[in-house]
Amino acid sequence: MGQRTWRLTTLVLTAVLILVCQLTQAQIRKPAKGYFGIKAGLLSPGDYRIDGFDWETEAQYSFEIFMDFPVISRLYAGAAIDIHEVRVRSVEESKPLLDFSLAVKYRLPATNGSLIFSPGASGGYSFLQEYMNYKDIRMWTVKLFMEFIWKFGDKVGLLVEMGPAWAPSGGNDDHDITAGPMFLLRGGIVFQ
Repeated sequence: MGQRTWRLTTLVLTAVLILVCQLTQAQIRKPAKGYFGIKAGLLSPGDYRIDGFDWETEAQYSFEIFMDFPVISRLYAGAAIDIHEVRVRSVEESKPLLDFSLAVKYRLPATNGSLIFSPGASGGYSFLQEYMNYKDIRMWTVKLFMEFIWKFGDKVGLLVEMGPAWAPSGGNDDHDITAGPMFLLRGGIVFQ
């Protein structure tokens, strides 16, 4: 991977370090009332670009487990583990892609707090062991999204998430591989 990828890696690692320091300070100041949730849904068809050649994908499943903690006021930061299916139309097999990400969300309550709008952004690092004879694939991922949370009481809620997701930089030692943008639509449950 080239010089641009190393600069992006340094920038993301610096942002992660700052976010972790902020989360640690928030935990010291007051006990966190965070969220834990599970999401499942689909990632729309899109393209994987390998060394400049486009491979069209089919709709793919997507799962996520996440935890969010308050940083200040309505601003939340969190971590997530995603599993996305990788399935190219011209290839018979599909493989799971594992993505570790950090997110920032802003919660906007409406209708006495039972409905929450939560725009957010996340950046992550994903791994795919082998697909189409390409081994040890690593990609930086970016996701912009909106979550809609319907709370039932103080502890449980349903959520819908939607937004674009892509991998603007990645590959292995021999090939440049990027993906997207693709549209993500998932539903799930959240616990406080």
